[in-house]
Amino acid sequence: MQSIISYPDRGAGGDARYRGNFSPRLVADLLGHFRPKQVADPMGGSYTTRDVCARLGVPCWSSDLRDGFDLLGDEFPVGADLGILHPPYSNMILYSGAVWGEQADFCDLSRCPDYWTFIKRLNEAQYRLYESLRRGGHMAVLVGDLRRASEFYPIQRDTPALALRASAGASVSWYGQPVSEVVKLQHNTTSSRTGYAGRFIPIVHEYLIITRKPEVWMVAVRETQPRHLDARKFAGMTWRALTQAVLEALSGSAPLQDIYRTAADTARVERCRRDGQDWQAQIRRALQVYPDTFQPVERGVWSLAGAA
Repeated sequence: MQSIISYPDRGAGGDARYRGNFSPRLVADLLGHFRPKQVADPMGGSYTTRDVCARLGVPCWSSDLRDGFDLLGDEFPVGADLGILHPPYSNMILYSGAVWGEQADFCDLSRCPDYWTFIKRLNEAQYRLYESLRRGGHMAVLVGDLRRASEFYPIQRDTPALALRASAGASVSWYGQPVSEVVKLQHNTTSSRTGYAGRFIPIVHEYLIITRKPEVWMVAVRETQPRHLDARKFAGMTWRALTQAVLEALSGSAPLQDIYRTAADTARVERCRRDGQDWQAQIRRALQVYPDTFQPVERGVWSLAGAA
């Protein structure tokens, strides 16, 4: 891969007729570069990522809102070391009730009531993917900009860290340690086939933002300058992601009581206590229902899948 990529020949995989689909060759290049053991794509669309991974023999979990998986509300069933995210570009293409389904879905990012609501939810979506990654894993987010009624909306620049901040209006941020920003040229777009008067500049590129998850608890947030947030203080962390992080902090394997002790001082557990819920039962459930992520070693001892 290079910092500018172009795929005039789309390649094989997914459904070329599905609006907003991207080149399978991009997935193949990411697989060849990072050589992941497990891939996750929570906005599968026409399932380009899944098809390419199947062809190249790389384990892949992929789903989509149209098939019942809500990235903002559901837990990932796996902990991948490469996460690929290709979200809607705000309302450039309306998906639910148009590309698929008969009615608009409230959880559909392309159906957000306004641009800044979309930006906030996109930020939450990329954090959900980031938190699900194994330590050392990479996240690749393909995103483009939007023009509506002569107004330009730089989605790549406007994605602020609202999910973990009390105040809005931050500058650009992406979760994780920056690895690369790749410019992907677009082909066969509507803007490239249309003639425009005046000083209009057609959008014929997208950005591939690649970051790395270097630590278990500390989340690197790229704004105007880098800083770190402690994921243990984020009450919205999912139980699967929390349990995975605890086991990673405990070198991959630990007795259940050590898992409880390490998780006990997190904001997620504290919120569960305030709500009068059994947080230890939530951890046990996560260990039991995600066999691709966790496995029993012996009675009362658990490990990350493949780490025992």
